[in-house]
Amino acid sequence: ELDKRKQRRLARKRARQINKTLPTAAETLAAAAETLAAALNRWVQSIKPALATLCENMAAAFSNVAAGLREESEAVEND
Repeated sequence: ELDKRKQRRLARKRARQINKTLPTAAETLAAAAETLAAALNRWVQSIKPALATLCENMAAAFSNVAAGLREESEAVEND
């Protein structure tokens, strides 16, 4: 019987400790998530110019390929 009482006391004590630390842990986790989201947003913003340049270069390359294909097609038609 004493062991069961000690176990219940220990369980209540641990529950109180968890109740004290749980809000702090949740706040810490929320702050970490906000920091991560902000860092991800800054990273995305920083690569946008590079992505724009990449897309422009790819568009120019495809345009050149299309022009070359048109020229070849016209040359075949004219022969």
